[in-house]
Amino acid sequence: MHHYGGDVAAMARPLQGAEDLDVLVARAGGARVVMIGEASHGTHEFYVWRDLLTRRLIKEAGFSFVAVEGDWPDCERVGAAVKGERGDPRSALHAYERWPTWMWANEEVVDFGCWLARFNAKNREKWVPELKGEGAERHAWVEREEREERQGPEERGERERHGRGEWHERGQRDEQGAREERAEREEWGERQERGARGERQERGARGERQEQGARGERGKREVGRGVGFHGLDVYSLWESLRLVLTWVREHEPDRIPAAMRAYHCFRAYGEDLNAYAYATRVHGASCEETAVRMLIDLRGRDLDVWQNAEVVAGAEHYYRALMDGGPRSWNVRDRHMDATLARLLDHYGPDSKAVVWAHNTHVGDAQATDQAKFGEVTLGSLARGRFGRDRVLLVGLGSHHGTVVAGRQWGAPMEVMGVPPGRPGSIEDILHAEAPERALFVVPPLGQRPDLLVDELAHRAIGVVYRPEREAWGNYVPSVLGDRYDAFLWFDETRAVRPLHTHHVDVHEPETYPMGV
Repeated sequence: MHHYGGDVAAMARPLQGAEDLDVLVARAGGARVVMIGEASHGTHEFYVWRDLLTRRLIKEAGFSFVAVEGDWPDCERVGAAVKGERGDPRSALHAYERWPTWMWANEEVVDFGCWLARFNAKNREKWVPELKGEGAERHAWVEREEREERQGPEERGERERHGRGEWHERGQRDEQGAREERAEREEWGERQERGARGERQERGARGERQEQGARGERGKREVGRGVGFHGLDVYSLWESLRLVLTWVREHEPDRIPAAMRAYHCFRAYGEDLNAYAYATRVHGASCEETAVRMLIDLRGRDLDVWQNAEVVAGAEHYYRALMDGGPRSWNVRDRHMDATLARLLDHYGPDSKAVVWAHNTHVGDAQATDQAKFGEVTLGSLARGRFGRDRVLLVGLGSHHGTVVAGRQWGAPMEVMGVPPGRPGSIEDILHAEAPERALFVVPPLGQRPDLLVDELAHRAIGVVYRPEREAWGNYVPSVLGDRYDAFLWFDETRAVRPLHTHHVDVHEPETYPMGV
């Protein structure tokens, strides 16, 4: 038996609604970065309460953008939708096609995206008066979502049950669409190469003028369109490379040769990054030089093309490091996300503030877990080092039992899996016995922390790859809760997210180290 009952009773703040987050919102007021975690990538309550906290941070504390553990190109489509530039959030999220699609293409994120689009539309004229009347037309989805806005996150049961019944019907349509899109991509490379040869001289003269105009227009949009949505991750090598080629053809044709050299280097491996990673180790192959040269060419340009070039260089580094084993590939990925976050804050300006959504294993401070012992860094620990502990708020989330969406191996079809009760003696086991069904814990200053926050305890971590049968010896990270996070949201029983589509997605990326998080 544990002895933490008094600690839990003294600290736990019951959670019923968004108003119960007041103390956390107040504490976030002076932060430059608030990172909100999750103990899995497929739990409804984690997404809903992360959404509620983020809405309050945006409305009441003026946070500038949301940056997530997702691919840059996919998230830019969502960002364009929530800023009213093109499309709607549901369609943008439905277009996510890289496994694990459910991580962001789910109804819970759609709810947040539609709210953010409405928030931006309502505030656009206040932020930049000269935009009055621009984009005033309203889509049917906006009106529908406004009618549902007054419903609380747990009052949408009937709509959610109906949504679950549509999963399989959507899956058939999605699979056909995915096949058609893959066929289109197969023709893409040849078209790009032919177009590059034909347009290099034709467009060269106006490249600099277009870039200057694009910078000014994008700056206006960032301020005038409102709160953004961006991806931090490193996986989208091929899509980012295609977008770089498209951009240089349209804006700076003299930079096409460097981009095409990178394209041809990676093209030798098809789109199979497993093959590229293997070749770097066994045959000494490398696209590092071409990727870095392309990045040097584009660094400081339009943020979108610059970041896509960063993704190509970062992904090349990641897959090369993956073959070495150990923590190196993990660190490449988290350092890439850290640098992307800093770049976004610079782009939004000196007074900008960011909300980050990522797994607990990225959000939490590595120094408070065995990750540091194995040489790993985390996005949370890097942010504390970059911005200062008093300017970064790290929020963890956890649960005891329920259901979750995950795959049994990398690239496997998604499943709704049972999450067994927490391991005896774990944080989950202790809070199940002593805490309210839903609770908020805010970490007090050093010297005032009870044993629950200073003892090392097992803390569950479920990735996109999950095997419940391994709970007895895996899936847990030894953690000092009070050092790993600044606050912790607890949910005793949870249920699975509601994916937008269920078709199988082809996967070429190697599994993320160490557990698909």
